[in-house]
Amino acid sequence: MRKMTIPAVVGLCLFCFWATAEPAGTAMSIKVKTTQLRAEPSFFGKNVRNLVYGEQVRVLEESSSWAKVRHESSGAVGWINKSVLQSGKIEIKSGAAKVGHSATSDEVSLAGKAFKETETSYKKSNPALDYRWVDKMETFSVSEAEKKRFLKQGRISVEGGL
Repeated sequence: MRKMTIPAVVGLCLFCFWATAEPAGTAMSIKVKTTQLRAEPSFFGKNVRNLVYGEQVRVLEESSSWAKVRHESSGAVGWINKSVLQSGKIEIKSGAAKVGHSATSDEVSLAGKAFKETETSYKKSNPALDYRWVDKMETFSVSEAEKKRFLKQGRISVEGGL
């Protein structure tokens, strides 16, 4: 009986260590509004998944200006340009002491209200301005093939290749 207890305790300890061990790779956060997780280390690699500001990834491998990462919440794996990554976790906490890094919910609400009032006031004082084309441009979409053709015709090289 005593001989079985020692291996059982050792096995239980190993299991607990394995279950709580930090996954391999460096934890990083997305520091831009949106970006794409790509199938290859290229701006024209197939889009595996869209990622947004603050989402967590874990770096698995690095190559030039690209990092192979695993998206923490979905498990999706792909390549992302290192320029959109920030070390650690981005946490936005309301009421924190560091004003440069956080805002209370009242401050966020007030800023939104102030922006809307400023925008409305500006439009009233500049009635001749027409934003229809700006709104329309925000809806434009350019295919990967069109982007490649543009770069090729303009003899523009992309760091890390296409």
